[in-house]
Amino acid sequence: MIVNRWISRYAVMTLILLWSSNAIGQDSIYIFRFPSSSEIEINVAASAEAQQNVYRYQYIVSSSDSSEQSTWVLEVQGSSLVDSVFSPAGWRGDSYGIRSLVSWGARDSAHQIVPGGNLGGFGFTSTGLPAIQTYYAEGWVPVPVLEREPDSLENDDILADMRSGRTLGARTSPSPFIALDFLDTLISMAQEALSLGWIEETYGEKIMNDLNDAREKMEESPEDAKEILEALIPYIIDDGCDWVPPDPSQYHLTSEGCALLRYNVEYLIEQIE
Repeated sequence: MIVNRWISRYAVMTLILLWSSNAIGQDSIYIFRFPSSSEIEINVAASAEAQQNVYRYQYIVSSSDSSEQSTWVLEVQGSSLVDSVFSPAGWRGDSYGIRSLVSWGARDSAHQIVPGGNLGGFGFTSTGLPAIQTYYAEGWVPVPVLEREPDSLENDDILADMRSGRTLGARTSPSPFIALDFLDTLISMAQEALSLGWIEETYGEKIMNDLNDAREKMEESPEDAKEILEALIPYIIDDGCDWVPPDPSQYHLTSEGCALLRYNVEYLIEQIE
């Protein structure tokens, strides 16, 4: 999918230039600015579920009524290899190991996500643990027709021009495993999850206290740390971790917050000897 997009923005442009620059004179300086592809306001809801030896990541993309473009590309960054990718009807997905990136693109305009619309069915499986990663989304812009070969280009960085945000994605399990380092990373992710609204503030206070208590115990008594973490699991999954809470004022954890905490804490428990 990335290859197709680069062709759309660069190779196709080059073909147009080869034709147009021979047909039109170049008496004045011509600066071409690519139209923005970030005129979209979207929300990407995510969940992860353990299935045998892999995690199944799923995404729902919702576009605000205020979006000025249809959404036609979604990408999720990661740091773990992807086993399989699945896509909604009318979209194509693939993974790119060089950037541990999963990318989806609409096959045609009929399947793009219009302003005010939403679409699920995006997902992939990976052995990588849930982590906070970056997503990118792109609004549809027709291939520009140029007057002639530009003397310079502006706004030609595809990634910088895309809408971005934070979501769940896969990360490679650390090797060698060091419990304190893993716990420090988990505490850092939990703090970011609080700032993202994935964990309700009051509820998050207990979670953060327990994680910090477990860290204090880890060096002297790993078994005591393990007991604290084991007691935390029922507390994490108490809400059921719905995709969208019926009443946002009543939820404790979003699906993102639940998966992030649950599976990382469970993994840590399994590794403590």
